Amino acid sequence: MKVKKINAVLGLLAIGLLFTHVIYEIYSYFTFYYNPKVTVIIAYGFVTCMMLHAVISMTMLGVIHDGNTIEKYPKENIRTILQRASVGGLLLLLPFHIKTGDWIAKKFGGFSFLVVLIILGVLFWAFTFIHVGASFTRALITLGIIKTSKTQKILDWIIWVICGILFLLSVFIIIKTQIALFYM
Repeated sequence: MKVKKINAVLGLLAIGLLFTHVIYEIYSYFTFYYNPKVTVIIAYGFVTCMMLHAVISMTMLGVIHDGNTIEKYPKENIRTILQRASVGGLLLLLPFHIKTGDWIAKKFGGFSFLVVLIILGVLFWAFTFIHVGASFTRALITLGIIKTSKTQKILDWIIWVICGILFLLSVFIIIKTQIALFYM
């Protein structure tokens, strides 16, 4: 149980750093102010927490066999299915997310590749916020912070609204700016 609690703390730290990263990037794109040092500091903190969280999660699943019976009760395990599917999508799209800015600045692949990058970017943010939405209250339950299903439902609603707003802002502002940068 100690490992699960450590993993929950890492997950919550990653969520906090992710929200900081997203809000800073939205601000940067909106104001056309960009400080690569700030982006790198936030990103490295996030990636460090995320990688530790991922390694512990995979270890719990692969070695400890925690949570490997989801196929028996899929309806009851929809959150686990969402978590695993979304993280799979994130891992596939992360390299594109990291390189998109460079490719757009260099106009690599032309307009058709820009469209592909935008579609992949929307999917990346969708997977990101689905994973956060499905995971947030689970971490709080693991840490003993949430004790009732009523509290969980309220916090679930709040986190899904926050994720929805950040998703829409990310998609709108970042795509708008990426198109503008492509034509500069």
